[in-house]
Amino acid sequence: MTTLPDRARDIVFGAFGAAITTPERPDIVDWVEQNRTLRGAHGGPWRRDFCKWAVAIMRACVDRTTRVVVIRGAAQTGKTECVLLNVWAYRTTFDPAPSMFVLPSQITARDFSHQRIEPLIESTPPLKAVVSERGAGPRTQGASTIRFRTYPGGFLKLVGSLSASELSQMAIRDLYATELDRFATETENSEGDPVHLMRLRQRTFEHTSKLIMECSPTIAGESRIELEYQQGTQEHYFLPCPRCGFQQELLKPNFDWEGATYQCVNCGNGSSQRSWQAKVGQWRPTVSERDTSIRSF
Repeated sequence: MTTLPDRARDIVFGAFGAAITTPERPDIVDWVEQNRTLRGAHGGPWRRDFCKWAVAIMRACVDRTTRVVVIRGAAQTGKTECVLLNVWAYRTTFDPAPSMFVLPSQITARDFSHQRIEPLIESTPPLKAVVSERGAGPRTQGASTIRFRTYPGGFLKLVGSLSASELSQMAIRDLYATELDRFATETENSEGDPVHLMRLRQRTFEHTSKLIMECSPTIAGESRIELEYQQGTQEHYFLPCPRCGFQQELLKPNFDWEGATYQCVNCGNGSSQRSWQAKVGQWRPTVSERDTSIRSF
């Protein structure tokens, strides 16, 4: 029996191992800082300092053990810009698949494509290199339109919550739902709850799917985002006091509205909003014995 010399064997098996090893992906936050440029009033390179609270959520969205991410937060705080769009851009670049953004209506879906998706693609070189321009696309997938963009390995479809046909047409791996509390309670022609219908689209990708939902809560007891939040880890954001370093959740009673400061529950000193926001906080679960594959913030 002929055997390979040790050196030759090492080369052969080393090459084989390199061929089957999945290249390590960059950290999502590092990648976004290197590749994403914002437009408008706050134009320029995206920086994690813009929304420190979003860093851990972005990483949770691409973590292999997390299947669902729920973000219940105040309006105009960057939930869509800093989380959903960043995650879609990253996953489309490194792990492309059929994906869908679900918005309250077809009109908001169209506007979202014009105002958010188009600028994102145009200003992010890795995306621009793979996402087909409107009016062009692989023949097997059809031409790209304002609400349907194609790329190798998948596509992005933008739909309204009223359209049962669009919510149930095709298998989707990654779902992004924005403004959940404004969704229709039932699709047109009474074909069912839109949230249930969109979740059914992920059955084909049962072990690799991602569902990311965000909204500002509305009416207590009726809020969809509140209900989804309660199914997860229910994490709250804690910040260290600028004076003593004690970690705490910032609550309304401790704000000094006249002095524009927040009083630490530990040392009693008040610090400005800028001083608190300069600190890096941490998310802490507030419930135990929850399915950790569902992270809610």
